[in-house]
Amino acid sequence: LVCLVCFEGVTLFGRYLPQAGSVIKNSISSILSPNNPSEEEPPKITPPNREESNKEASNSFRITLLVSGLKTFSMHPIFGVGPRNIADKVREAVPEEDLNGIDGGGLHNMYVQLLVGVGIGGFFLFVLLAVYVILSFIRTLKYQKKKKEPWEPAMLYCFVMMLGICSYQLFEANFMFANTLVSIGFWSIAGFLMNRISQQLPSMPWKKSPKPITQEELN
Repeated sequence: LVCLVCFEGVTLFGRYLPQAGSVIKNSISSILSPNNPSEEEPPKITPPNREESNKEASNSFRITLLVSGLKTFSMHPIFGVGPRNIADKVREAVPEEDLNGIDGGGLHNMYVQLLVGVGIGGFFLFVLLAVYVILSFIRTLKYQKKKKEPWEPAMLYCFVMMLGICSYQLFEANFMFANTLVSIGFWSIAGFLMNRISQQLPSMPWKKSPKPITQEELN
């Protein structure tokens, strides 16, 4: 958790450092020469925010990205185009569309982006992993209920967090093929959840079953 907070802090610091430097520079200049009418007011540090008038255009652009991504996937359905080639291949598939925002934000849908990047094969492996985690979690809850043990709050919290991130990826694409806070958080939570599941269940695929004790060992 401390590492994730530090990572986010460094990201924000790098984003606003140039603006902060400009504000400090202009402030010092205005103090040293207050009577200079040509001096411009220092710019305010404001986070990037989308204007209300651009919301309709943004929604239309997202739909265009999804349609373009599905069209690209139909041209490369088995192995995809490769994660690093998504932007270029989508532009080639729909040259009539203006997709300048695809370089920074991708296709704004992680599942479509996964299909375009790695094809049906890679998407199927991701689905298998997701199904395995869900079934293991349900199996753990049933096992705890059978033993009349209370459900572990940490496991429930991790599972809900993972579902929330997966739902959020219907509108963004930032936890696969990206070094983002969302990606680090998701896979860290998934690893912790599977660790807790392996400790709760008596048998897991990676657990070695104990060898039976022979009569010689007893003697």
